[in-house]
Amino acid sequence: MTERGSDGDPEPDVPARGRPVAPDRIDAVHRLIDSAIGSLTELQRAMHTLGRLEPPRAPRQGRGVETLPPESRHRLTAREREVLELLVDGRSNRQIARRLRISEPTVKNHLHAIFLKLDVTDRARAIAKVLG
Repeated sequence: MTERGSDGDPEPDVPARGRPVAPDRIDAVHRLIDSAIGSLTELQRAMHTLGRLEPPRAPRQGRGVETLPPESRHRLTAREREVLELLVDGRSNRQIARRLRISEPTVKNHLHAIFLKLDVTDRARAIAKVLG
């Protein structure tokens, strides 16, 4: 028989057969459900994003970061060089963020560091410096 609370309703942690369920098992089930919902939400976001992705662009021939003078090129971190390559490709901050799987504010931080290291004030001048 199901145990009843003071209001006459069945106790939430007691199954119909009358055997109590350990609270840690109930918590585990709740965590599992929350995780599944989170995974479904991530999948839904990914599917939505995939519908907006651009096709891959053809690789450039000799107009990337490698054309910078060595002293400028070596001051940039590997990630900054990746950001700069995508910038030269004409990508927006949002596209760079998606491509590198980082946030837009992180892209902006990288661009700021790149501008300082290349001694330029904006993206157009950074691209001009790379393209020579």
